[in-house]
Amino acid sequence: MDASALLVSRIQFGFTISAHIIFPAFSIGSSAFVATLLVLWRRTGRDHYLRIARFWTKIFAVSFAMGVVSGIPLSYELGTNWSRYSLATGNVVGPLIGYEVLTAFFLESTFLGVMLFGWTRVPPWLHVTSAILVALGTMISAFWILSANSWMQTPAGHIVQNGLAIPTDWFHVIFNPSFPYRFTHMLTAAYLTTSVVVLAAGARYLLEGKFQDEARTMLRMGVGMVAILGPAQLFFGDQHGLNTLEYQPAKVAAMEGHWENNGPAALVLFGIPDDDRELEHRLLGQWTAHGSCGRPDCDQRHMERNTNRFESGAVCGRQSRQDRCVDQWYEPRDLWRPQSTGRHQRECEGLRQESERPRGTVLRDRRPEARNEHR
Repeated sequence: MDASALLVSRIQFGFTISAHIIFPAFSIGSSAFVATLLVLWRRTGRDHYLRIARFWTKIFAVSFAMGVVSGIPLSYELGTNWSRYSLATGNVVGPLIGYEVLTAFFLESTFLGVMLFGWTRVPPWLHVTSAILVALGTMISAFWILSANSWMQTPAGHIVQNGLAIPTDWFHVIFNPSFPYRFTHMLTAAYLTTSVVVLAAGARYLLEGKFQDEARTMLRMGVGMVAILGPAQLFFGDQHGLNTLEYQPAKVAAMEGHWENNGPAALVLFGIPDDDRELEHRLLGQWTAHGSCGRPDCDQRHMERNTNRFESGAVCGRQSRQDRCVDQWYEPRDLWRPQSTGRHQRECEGLRQESERPRGTVLRDRRPEARNEHR
């Protein structure tokens, strides 16, 4: 694969997944919100809870449908854009995605019909139960998808045979080192997103003087959730970042635009990467961060542990600050823990060679002797 085809493939996949994630994130939160409203309606008997639930059920249905439609191309793009990667990891990633369909999507689809069309056709308790099961299904769906995504970042519970990843321990495959952080962070983000949307809708109706009871309820519930989940998400995000620093320090360095191991890493808010000069033109924020892991040399120690990966030319610094380095999300060279040793590292090295060989991944060797040879 030449450089232009690789870049176009990354742009296509990045665009598809960026558009897709909007809808599942909102669906996860809105389904839980509707289920909560119906439970409150059954417990209190207040009809305005029911009216709010009917209103948001329609919005949830549209979001759910858009999530399905926008998610289907992702499966195809994994096979077309990253065919060698899919071949190398299909024995692990394939079943995880299949479990999501069997345990979550079928559950959601079945009871979504009851939830949408059963307002007057089924007993109230069954309708409330269907809403709860739909909300549970969205959580299960996030569980499996994030398990697969986390395994791509911090693989575990597998061996490599003939360049193919073979699962040996499904518990460690599913609950890999970064999964708890990603799952918690994503669910909190979904609920926080929905809370803000509900808050905004309630505030709009309140300002217009329409549906006052419903507007105040949405406003109170939205503000309450934001007040709880906002600070919590800051903590979860920090823990997720520290986990990434532990298992993928080279990725953190790329995201922050650090080219060399020259001491404590500076916190740069805005900058322009310069590949030719191997530096970043810092526009704002050049102070040194000392809080990553409690020691000023934390970033340097983690980067030194992965010097070979910088020298081998892992090229993702240019767009990494803007898109969280999309090219490393599904890059075979990130299928192993950077600090792995012994058998695990040898297995991952075999997987890397097998998956990279036909693809012709664009790398640049930054060693001085390699530059001289190129010249």
